[in-house]
Amino acid sequence: MLLTVTGESQPFDGKAEVEIMLGTHTFTHEVLLADIQQDRILGIDFLKKYKCDPIISEGDLNVKGEKVPCYMKSDEKKTVCCRIALTENVVILPESEIVVNGRPIDLYDKDTVGLTEPFSKFVEKTGLLVAKVLVQPKNGYIPLSQFRRKTSSTV
Repeated sequence: MLLTVTGESQPFDGKAEVEIMLGTHTFTHEVLLADIQQDRILGIDFLKKYKCDPIISEGDLNVKGEKVPCYMKSDEKKTVCCRIALTENVVILPESEIVVNGRPIDLYDKDTVGLTEPFSKFVEKTGLLVAKVLVQPKNGYIPLSQFRRKTSSTV
């Protein structure tokens, strides 16, 4: 089983020895193949073995003294998943709709238009419906339209 960043166990389909290129460095490493949303994830085992240190504040990875950008901008369009957290607790009354501010938790391109859509576990847990809409972050905030069907809830 593969242990994900969220602490969940995920089955994996196999293993493969691959070449991983970071900046000017090439490493041969055994990786797990799994059906996950991310294209690739460098695990803590890789980071320790090859002495790679993340520089979170700069979005870089220090690889043997060389700074390698973790998130490359390119001309090709790519899908990025970004979690959004509410900026305040709110009470949504039954059969009412409210628009609240959310703030992205993950890195995202601030100059792009995004699509908000609910995470199924959030809907199951809270009973809230979240509108699927196109948004453009303003000052780091993303408006979220939420609707409560039956009973009130604090989010």
